[in-house]
This record gives sequence, structure tokens and C-alpha cells, in this order.
Amino acid sequence: MARISAWVSISLLLVVFGGLAVLASVENSTTENDAEEHVETFEELEKRLKSNVGSLVRRVLPVLMKGSSDAQVSGQCSASIIKVIGGLRQLKEWAMRLIDATGKLPPGILEGTSLSMGDFDECLDIKVGKRDEIPETHEEAFFSGKYCLLEFHRPETINRAIADFESGNLDTPIAKTKTFLNLFVRYKHLTNATMKLGVCVPSKCSRDDIENVVNSESLREHIGNVHVAYCQAKNDRETSTEQTILVVIFGFIISFLLLTTAADAYLRLRNDGEDLKPERQSSIRLMIQKTSLYGNAMKVLSTKRASESLQCLSGLRTLIIMMIIYSHTYGYLHKLHFQKYSKAANFLRFFESFTFSGIGNGSVVLDSLIMIAGITITYNRWRFVSKENKVKLNIFRMLLSRYFRMSAAQILAISVFLLFPLIGTGPIWTAYMTPELTNCRKRWWINLLYIGNFYEPKDVCLYHTWVLSLLMQLTIFGAVAIFILKKSRRCGIFFIILLILSGVIFVGIMTVIHELPGSLAFYMLGKRTFPIAWTDVFIKPLDHVGPFCVGLLTGYFLAMKKEKLDISRVTSIFFWCLSIACTTAVMFGLYSYRHGDVMDTPLATFYAIMHRNVWCSGIAWIVIACTTHHGGPVSRVLKCRFFVTTDRLCYMAYLIHLPVMHFRSASIRERWYLGHLETFFMATSYIVIAFMASLFLNIIFVEPYYVIEKHVATFFRPNDKVIFETKTQLNEISIPDGSANTKSTTVSNGVVHTEHVKTSDVI
Repeated sequence: MARISAWVSISLLLVVFGGLAVLASVENSTTENDAEEHVETFEELEKRLKSNVGSLVRRVLPVLMKGSSDAQVSGQCSASIIKVIGGLRQLKEWAMRLIDATGKLPPGILEGTSLSMGDFDECLDIKVGKRDEIPETHEEAFFSGKYCLLEFHRPETINRAIADFESGNLDTPIAKTKTFLNLFVRYKHLTNATMKLGVCVPSKCSRDDIENVVNSESLREHIGNVHVAYCQAKNDRETSTEQTILVVIFGFIISFLLLTTAADAYLRLRNDGEDLKPERQSSIRLMIQKTSLYGNAMKVLSTKRASESLQCLSGLRTLIIMMIIYSHTYGYLHKLHFQKYSKAANFLRFFESFTFSGIGNGSVVLDSLIMIAGITITYNRWRFVSKENKVKLNIFRMLLSRYFRMSAAQILAISVFLLFPLIGTGPIWTAYMTPELTNCRKRWWINLLYIGNFYEPKDVCLYHTWVLSLLMQLTIFGAVAIFILKKSRRCGIFFIILLILSGVIFVGIMTVIHELPGSLAFYMLGKRTFPIAWTDVFIKPLDHVGPFCVGLLTGYFLAMKKEKLDISRVTSIFFWCLSIACTTAVMFGLYSYRHGDVMDTPLATFYAIMHRNVWCSGIAWIVIACTTHHGGPVSRVLKCRFFVTTDRLCYMAYLIHLPVMHFRSASIRERWYLGHLETFFMATSYIVIAFMASLFLNIIFVEPYYVIEKHVATFFRPNDKVIFETKTQLNEISIPDGSANTKSTTVSNGVVHTEHVKTSDVI
């Protein structure tokens, strides 16, 4: 039925516009000698068009009726189809719109285009009365337009040939054929087993009716195996129970915050805008001030640094998050990602660009984020402790604080994502969003247990949160390392080195056993190697324990040696050159394999076990150089005060960026062209929207959560304690627990006191 609809659509349009073109040609060629000849009137033209369309319908009707008779179609659907046929013969606008809204054979199929959506909104806006009039009420309508998405599957013969080639048989006929079928091998990254076509049908026809027609015996031999992915009529959407609950909760929170904001504004005006000191305010006034949207906005947007140490991490973390969003714009794990593009084959041509290696082999950028997490864990806990001191830390509280902060943000992101169906729709909305929304409704608990990296990506709510599971697991490793470090420095460093070696051994064994490529680069993976490289290696903690341990050692080194470091200019230049060489070699060293050439197993193993550690070692030097005043212009850029604000937004920006991408992709009405310039503008918009959304979420939800967290924490021990003995007296230092950075330090009666300011360092 889909091919018939497409053929009818094209034929009708050709008849109409072809007739008009011929008429114009005839009129333009009229000469003075032909002036006396008969000129066709509009009524005659209209009659001729009806005759042509009627002739076309008579040709198609037997095939269509045979398919309908072979299938089990409801009486209402049959009556609607008959009415559509009558409307076409009379050239009724609603009937022509029904055909016009149906997708046609798209151009560029051999260039990777595999989606023809039709006109989704035009289809849903069609309303037909019982007497062909436009109905004023729903009861007067005979039927309306219903949009259905059909999936045409490849012949099984081609699927078997592709599977044979991907299993390693390079002599399979599909690899050697001189016909266009060789494209299925060359476009291995983009091959999609289905061709999707949007059709507009009467609302009286159910999804089962359409499925029965397209899979009837008389049509299957012509159009092959067709599956109706879904059908949607106007106002079909229903609000679920969880959406109602979330709207009520969000509405209550926002209403409360608006009330406290109004009260805070009144109190500020009464006091001429001056803030009273905390000790002079009542508990109610403090509560109003801390939950006011104005106060929250001032805290989030403030460029005042929480600490004067490791200032470069704010800029580095922000740039990493932006790079991750930019990379995800080119490609992320979703079966429809490339299908929404026209000329999707351009993605393979991108590999020819040397600079695109930064995207194609960009998985190491994530390890920079993991390394920063390791730096903050050790640096924040040893920055005030000298070499002779004995350290005592509350590690359990550190883990508990990080768990609640990361979990609260995940719950917020999932809640926002579940509300997207209330404001979004589109021709591929159901196909694109339903699997993701179902995961969040049924498997949200996986996110809160931080075990998402032990599940298939298709089974996890917001699959990019596997990074948070990884960070939580590595934080536990870090807690053990801290525990050993406080007992013995040598044993602690030895334990960290053992962790690095365990990661090296794990990656090496997996690479050899499964014959994996040396990297997760786009152009080095096939359908056999990618699932293994991703699920069994990349998202597992042992693949990233090396970069994390590099961060632990860097943070510990800076905390213990920063004030004593005296790096000469020659040494600094040497390490800068070494850092640039390491990072460049890792990022662009695989360029010669861009055509999918297989890397030798020894070389692949060496690259696999070394490249993440080498990359992070190069980034670690940048942190050391910027902290010890050897960063030059790099340090000045990374320490820019603008990044102080964006750093607070990074965590929520990372969480929300993929839901934003899902929403935009699912609500498109036309295919996008896949090009560098188009992707750049799209990525820029995603980055801006993600950080803006993070800003609002931080102001409305995150900052009030900090108030609650701080209040609850007062019932327990307020600060972790670092206790150390010197030769003369017992001193005590209160240090951050990982969710706060030290703002200032004072000494009184042998006790060092610190103030705390919240920062977002969960990633």
C-alpha cells in the first residue's frame, strides 16, 4: 500500500502539473495563424484532469481492492478508502492533501538517505465531513487524517550477505560485486535495515488494518516485508500518571519559589537592598533568602572563586563538556541517528579530513573528565596536610555526599525528560522517543544504583549516564586508595600503580581475545567489533581506571608538593613539548587507518593499553603547569572568570544535553543535511541550550536542594576532619568532603578553620 500510495501521489502530481505545463506551452506557442483555433477553457482543463485521474484510479483500483480483499480490513476502513477514491476522482482538496501528505521516493538513496516523512502536520489537519464539507465539530467528521510510519525491510538475501562479510569473509559476492549493492559494504557505518516512509491514511483505518493490507499476499510479492511502526491521529496523546504527578510537584516547587522570591524582594526593598548579616536574621528570613530565585541566581551566576587553587579545572571541565556535546552532535548511540539525515554518506567522507580525527577518535576526551575527578578527590583532602602529618578522613561521608548529589541531579534530568511528550510531537517522535521513555519509566532504578555500565545501552535510561556509574565506581576505588594513602604513602602509591596495571592487563586481554581495534574510533569499528568494544570494554571501570589513577597521583602530588615545586624554564618547555606530542599522537595517530584498515594485533594491543593513560598524562601536565605558573596563555584562558560560572553548570549541562538532542531529533519535520557547517551550527545551539537549561535548573531546583542538604547535614557531623600530629602540638583542619571547596583559612588557638562554598565537582 505504501508503494501504491507513493506511486499514486507522484502520478497525480505529474498529471496535474504536467497538464498545466503542457497548457502553458501550448498557449505560449500560439501564433497569429492559430488565433482562430479553439483555446481550452479552465472548465475543460479541469474536466480533462478529472478524466486523467479517473483513468489512473481505475488502473490502481483493482490492485488495491485485491489487497484489501486478501487482508482483514474493518468495514469503517473500507468505507473510508472508497470515499478517498471518490474524492480523488473529483479532485477534492482533502483527497489531494491525503496523497500530498504521503511520503514519496526520496532522492539520494544511494547517498544514505533512507527516510521519507511526508507532511506530518498537513496529514493530521485533514478533516472530512460526511458530505465532503469541512466539519465544524468532531461528531460531524466522517474521518480525519492519520499519520502512519512504514518500515520497508531489506531482503533477507542481502542481510545474509552483509552478515557473511562482517563475520570476516572478504570474498563474499557482495564485497566483489560491480553493482550498486556493494554500497551495503562500503556504508557499513550507516547501513540501516529499514527504509521508512510516512503515509497519510483515513483515521477509520487502524494500525492493524494498514498492517494487514501491506502484508497481504497480493502485495507482499511486490513490496516485500513491511512493518507499520506506529500510527497517530490528532489529539491521540494522553497524559500518563507519572507526568501528572511530576507536573504537580514541579508546579508546587515553582510556586513556592515564586512566593519566597516575592517575599525576598519585599524585604530587600524595605531594607534598601542591603543584606543583613546571617546572625541578625531570623530563621524564616534565612529560609526566604536561601530559596529566593533572585538569591539563587546571584549564587549561580557569581564569578567569585570558591578557591584560589586549581583554578584551571573550571575552564578545562567546561571545555571538555562542550567537546562531548559537539562530538555527540556528529554521532551517538541511537538507531535512527543517521536515518534523520539526507546524504548520510557524507559521514564517511568526513574521515578524509585530518582534523576530524579529533571527533572520530574523541573518546579520550571523556578520560580527561575522569582524570579531573581523580585530581579533586586527592587534592581536596591533602592540600593543607604536610608530609609529616597523620591523616584521618571520614571516607564514608565523602561517598554518601557524592551519591546524593549525583542522584538528585539524575532524578531531575529524568523527570524533565519524562515531561517532553507533553510538548513534543513529530513524524518520527514515537519511533525515536518511545524506547528511551520506556527505559526511563521501567529502569530508572539502574541509574540510582550506578550500575548502568553493566547493561546494554538500549536498556538504560539516558544511556550517557553510564559515565556517572563509572565515576561512582571509580570513586570507590579512590576511597580505598585514600584509605591506604593515609596509612602509608608508599603503600597507597603502590596500590594506585596496581590499579593502573590491572586496567592495562584487562584491556590488553580483551583486545587480543576478541581481536579488537586499538581504539573506539568511528572508522575502526564494524558491526562485530563495536558491541564488544563498547559494552565489554569501553564502559567498564577497568578501561578508565588508568586515567582516574593518573588524576589521583596528580592531585596528591600537587597537594603535597605545589608550594615546593621549582620548575625551570627548560624543564617546563620540555614537558610542554612532551604533552603536546603525547596528546597529538593519541588523537591523530590513527589517521592512516581511516579507511577501515585492520591494525595488527600487537600494535592494536599496545595502542589500546597505552593511549588513554598517555593522553591523560599530557592533560595532567597542563593542570600542573597552570597551577605552578608555567601555563602562560593557556593558564590565562582556563582561569578566565567566565568559566567559574559555567563550571557550576557543567554537571546538569551534561545530563540534559542528550535529552535536548533527543527532543530536537524526534520533533523534526524534514530531513537534515549532514555537513560540517550544518553540524557546527547545530552543536553550537545544543551547547547554548544545554547550559541555559542547566542555569534554570540550577536556580530553580539545584540550589534549593543544597539548602535542604545543608540543613540535613547539621544533624550529623558537619565537616570531615583531618587530624595530624606535629612535634609540638595537636592541630585540626576541617577540609571539604568533595562537594565543597575551601574559600578561606584562619588559625586560632592552634586550630585551622576553613569556610566552605559549594561547587559542582561531581564530574
